[in-house]
Amino acid sequence: MAIPTAEWEKACALVSASRRVVLATHAGPDGDGIGSMVGLSLALRALGKTVAMVCADPVPPDLTFVPHADEIQVLPQLAALPFAPDLIIVCDSASLERLGAVHGESQSAFAALPILNLDHHRTNERFGRVNLVDATAAATVEIVHELLERLRVEPTQEAATALMTGLVTDTVGFRTESVTPRTLTLAAQLLERGAPLEEINYRVFRATRYAKLKLWGYGLSNLQRSEDGRIVWTTLPREVRMELGAKETDLMGLASLIEGIEGADIVILAWDKRKDPLRTGISLRSRTANVAAVAQTLGGGGHAGAAGVLLTNTPLSEGLRKAVEAAKAHLD
Repeated sequence: MAIPTAEWEKACALVSASRRVVLATHAGPDGDGIGSMVGLSLALRALGKTVAMVCADPVPPDLTFVPHADEIQVLPQLAALPFAPDLIIVCDSASLERLGAVHGESQSAFAALPILNLDHHRTNERFGRVNLVDATAAATVEIVHELLERLRVEPTQEAATALMTGLVTDTVGFRTESVTPRTLTLAAQLLERGAPLEEINYRVFRATRYAKLKLWGYGLSNLQRSEDGRIVWTTLPREVRMELGAKETDLMGLASLIEGIEGADIVILAWDKRKDPLRTGISLRSRTANVAAVAQTLGGGGHAGAAGVLLTNTPLSEGLRKAVEAAKAHLD
């Protein structure tokens, strides 16, 4: 759904009136969330704004190459910022709850300040004073780039690199059905701005850590499937991750790899949090089923082909059982 012109005008007015802006993205940040924040932060600074970027979790190792990613603070309480923000911009998050501790520990600030919501998830809850939400966009960075155009700020080479990273990661190298002519046109424009596409692809899809490959090997060797083969799943317990020296961010990408199994309609990746084994993460992938609908029955959300949920007070085995049952119910 296209964003109404009136909403764009409200967004530009909100940004123009602000002086001190905090940018936030969802917990467990990915390339789109990081690229959106960095690309927008550079533009806001060019406009003379004071800007901070925050997230509940650190930047994954394979995305630290993004320019200025090292400036993203793991800072749950906004009161700890060196300035008092007058605007919050949330990037690539379908709900405030997906921000994790950033929202959970600063709910009063989120309630008091205007929020600009930039996202492309169909399950977005429209929690902002202004909502730039377009489910037809392949990535949130597409929306960020249009906002920059409307603010009359041309992306620098660093901003173009950040935005291109968001495009590449959310489309798995321009291979998803969400890719449109608009997506490829933006990619061409970012290339002209100096975004190093080959380097981004290498960093995201080829450069890897030994511990990550060992973890993926464990996950692949413990694959299971339903009797009809339509649902495939695996788990990556925290004990295994700790033994291998793997990080939770090393999980990224494995679900997409498993998605290619012939005959599988839904693939499920489950893991328990290292600091809280009663919090279970579930990633869902599919080329044929709407896994966002599956995730919503569990309290999560996402895209039709890629979705997820974080279950609280739920051990790993129970979380996996719930996910498999929800997938079966959806296919039935």
